[in-house]
Formats: sequence, structure tokens, C-alpha cells
Amino acid sequence: MRISFDIDDQSESPPRRPTSTAAKRRPKTPSPSMQPAHLAPWSQSPSSSTSHAAQLKAFTAAVKLASKQDPYAGKARALRDAAWTAFEESHAAVHSRVIPAALETPVLVESASFDKEKYKTRGVEKDKLIQSLTQKNDRIMTLLEQSLEKWRLESEKEANDAREAREAEELEIRAVQDQKEKEAKDREAKKQEAQRQEAQKQEAQKQEAVMRERAALAQKEQQEKEKKEREEASSAAALKLAQSQPVSGIQPSVVETPSQPQITTTVAPPVSKVPPGVIASEKAWDTAATYLDLIQSIKSTIKPKATSGPTANANRSARMKITQAIGQITSSREKVRDVALRVHAILNTAKAESPDVTYRYLLDCAAKAFVTQADKEVSVHRIKAIPMAQVAMMLCENHSDLLAILLGRLMKRCPVVVPMYHKRLENESLDDFNKRRRLKHDREDEWEKEEIYNERMGGMIGFYAAMTQTTTNSAFYEIDFGWLWLSRILNMNPRTITPQLLLRFLQMAGHRLLAVYKGQARKLFRYIYQSYIPKMLKVEVPTTVQLQLFFEDDDNFVKTGEMPLMVGAGLED
Repeated sequence: MRISFDIDDQSESPPRRPTSTAAKRRPKTPSPSMQPAHLAPWSQSPSSSTSHAAQLKAFTAAVKLASKQDPYAGKARALRDAAWTAFEESHAAVHSRVIPAALETPVLVESASFDKEKYKTRGVEKDKLIQSLTQKNDRIMTLLEQSLEKWRLESEKEANDAREAREAEELEIRAVQDQKEKEAKDREAKKQEAQRQEAQKQEAQKQEAVMRERAALAQKEQQEKEKKEREEASSAAALKLAQSQPVSGIQPSVVETPSQPQITTTVAPPVSKVPPGVIASEKAWDTAATYLDLIQSIKSTIKPKATSGPTANANRSARMKITQAIGQITSSREKVRDVALRVHAILNTAKAESPDVTYRYLLDCAAKAFVTQADKEVSVHRIKAIPMAQVAMMLCENHSDLLAILLGRLMKRCPVVVPMYHKRLENESLDDFNKRRRLKHDREDEWEKEEIYNERMGGMIGFYAAMTQTTTNSAFYEIDFGWLWLSRILNMNPRTITPQLLLRFLQMAGHRLLAVYKGQARKLFRYIYQSYIPKMLKVEVPTTVQLQLFFEDDDNFVKTGEMPLMVGAGLED
């Protein structure tokens, strides 16, 4: 008889198992409650109603759950061990079910003894079943390892992506925070700088008000006395001029010994001797030599100390601020006051910190800035000389050393401020002669034309004339120095540059000369128009004709006996 059985079919209940030694030795199937939770579905007996595909799916889900709970620490080894344990339990279950099932399956027994061939057939089927289960478990292990490797790679990628995202976000947050901190620092620095400047401005205003008040109280009576004496001297000189007719020129109506600006320097006074190649009066040259020696002393002794050492950067910064402020001067009254206060505050600070080096160095820088602006601007727009002169004289009134340095810088850049002319020496090259006259090179590296040179010198004379006609509280340098300059230049024979100088000077200071010297100024103007202009026509015509037309204007001296104020001379409110 053939014995048949199916371990996956439990539709019929098995018959009562005989009591035998084999049955007693059968291993028990482990209870699901005694197994790990993530392996319980897989370790059930193969005789369960659940198919192998369902068991594989359940075991895969269990492994995935385990990988999520512990994705890094020994996951591959743990899953591999769990799968092998499940396989061994399943294998034991097969052994426990095959033989009993075969014994319990209903059969037709023809005799009480079993045939040996039947046992052999049953053993072959058992081996086939075990081999099939082993192959299935091998495939499952392969799939599990592949899935596990895929999950590991995905987990590492996700972890790397998350880490990179966090780092990028942290960098972005840090950059935003740094930007905000920088903006906050910049705002705070600007706020502090504005407060500091406002404090300096207020302090300068207070100091200026105090100094002006003291000067006004101390100098008021002295000014009135000096003014009265000056008018008396002018009247006497005018009477003397009317009684005499000059031949080669006129004598200056003001004695050429006004009080010169005080110079605090140890430079010894030069010998009263006009050098070769210079045409000037001895008194004019003596005064100019003192100023020029002062500039040379500052250049050789003070400037090297100020531009080196620990204070060099601070001095350079202060110099740039002064130059920038002077370059911003306009015809606005408020702007004139603002620039003067800014430069005054810088000079006051330097005076308190280093009066012998930094202070005098910055005074020289301020004087140089004024002369440079006059050289560039006034020759083109002569009206700009007035606000520049206002700022310069306000500063000179509060910093007495500045005037001498400013005059020295003017005389060095514009020798006709002395006034003096140059003549070419024997065997002197043209380049050396032009350098002494302070000519410049043009863009083609050639010497500038005489017309351009005359215009530049005329611009700086206009600035000097604006300085002399500016009224100050202490009257330390006013129109009497302008009268002195005019009388000296009229006592020299005219050159090609002379008409330009007289035209710019009278346009700027003629009205003030007439207001102070009155009749004496009228006689001086008449001498220029009637006697000196014919001399200048012999050496230079175009500019001399302009000067003549200036006198003959409808509202000018020849027709009205007055010298009008230059148009636009006042400051704007």
C-alpha cells in the first residue's frame, strides 16, 4: 500500500496519534510568545495556513522595523543571526510534523507489519521537503542581505544629506548674524562719530564766541584810536600827494612800516639785500625773506617729525580733513562758518596735544590748501576769493601764527604778492628762470603759456586782495597792507603781467580802498588811469585795455568818481 500525506493541508483533523516512543521524543514547537516579537511571524510552523510568501513579507517588515530602531549598530549581523535562528526552528518544526503526520494520516492497513519500502519512500519525501525549505531560506537570506545593504546606503545618504543641510543652514544663520552685527556696529560707529563731531562743533562755537567777545571788548577802543590815526595820516599824505607830481612813479601814501604779522620762529632775520635776478624794494624783500625762511624752516625741521613716528597717521588724517574742508568752501554764509569751525577744531586739538610739531605742521597744511585753491579756482572764478578769504581771516584771527605761514606760502607760489619781478641772469637756463618765476608744465610737459601764467598769478593776487579787504574784529591785517602792496608795485616799471595784477586787485579791493582812504585813493586811481596805463600800453595791450575799460565803465571811477563793489561779492544767507 502507498502512504500519502500533505503537511500544508489541515482541512481534515488527523486521527488519534498512537502512543509510541517516537511520538514522545518529538520536539515541541516553540511558543510564539517565547520568540522575539520581530521574528514571531516567521518562526511559525510551515503547516500554518499562512503561505510562504506571506511569511517572507512579514519577516521583511520585521527586519525593516528592527533596522529603523537600530539603523547602525550591528544591524547586518543581528538580522543574519535572527534569520538563521528562524530557519533552525522551522527545520525542527518540519521534523516534528513530518513523522507524526505520516503516522496519523489515515491509511488502509492490510497487515500489522509495515513494508520496508514504504519507510524508504517516506524518507525521500522528507529529504525533498527539507531541501526545498533550505533553498527557500537561502533565497530569503539573499534578499534580506540585498535589502539590508540598500537600506544601509539609503540611511547613510539621508544622514549625509541631513548633516549637509544642517551645516548649510548653520552657515547661513551665522552669515546673517554676522551681517546684522556688522550693521549694528557700523550704525553705532556712525552715531558715535556724529555725536563726537557735534560735540566738537558746539565746543568750537563756544570757544569762538568767547574769543570774539573777549577780542571785541579788549580791542574796541584800540581799533577806534588806530582808525582815527590812520585817517589823519591818510589825509596828510593825500595833501602831500596833491602838492607834488610824481615822475617815475608815486610814493606810497601809507608809510611802509605797518605792523607785520607776528612770527614765532627762531629763524634769524635775513640781511637786507635783494638777491640777483629779483626786482623789488629792499623793505618788501626783507619782509618776504622772513616769510619764505619760515616756510623753509617748517619744511626742513617740522615736517619730517610730523610725517614720521607714532603720530604720522593721525597727522596725515588731520591734514586730509583740513584740505577737504577748505575745498568745500562756497559763497554760503553758513558754509563759510561751518568750514571755519571744523578747521578751527582740528587745529585746537593739535595745539593742545603737540603745539611745537603737529600744530605748526597743520597750520602749514591749511595755508598750503588755501593757496592751492586760490591757484586753481580764483583764476577761473574770481568771486570765490571772497568766501575763501573770509575763512582764512577767521582762522588767522584765532591762530595768530597762521597768517605768517599763509603769507609765506602765497609769496612762494606767487612772487608778485611780495611784490617783485624776476629778470633772467646771465648764463641762466630758461628752465631755471621759469622755475624761479613759478611757471608750471602743461599736459605736453612744456612750460605753460604766459597768458595762462598771468591768469594764475592774477587769481592769487585776487585772493590776497580779498584778504586785505576783509574786516576782522582785531583788525590785524586789513586794507592798509593792500595799499602798501599797490604803492610798491606802482613804484616799479610795468611788466607784461602788471595789467592783470592791477585789474584783479582793484576789482576785489578797489571799493574798500576808496571807502577807507577816500580822497587819497581817488588821486591814486587818477594817477593809474592817466599816467600808469599809458606806460603799460607799451609792454602789454589786451589786458591793459581791459583795465582801462574797467575805469571807464558807466558806474565806475572815471564817470562817477566811485569804485563799485564787485558783483556777487557778498555772502549768501
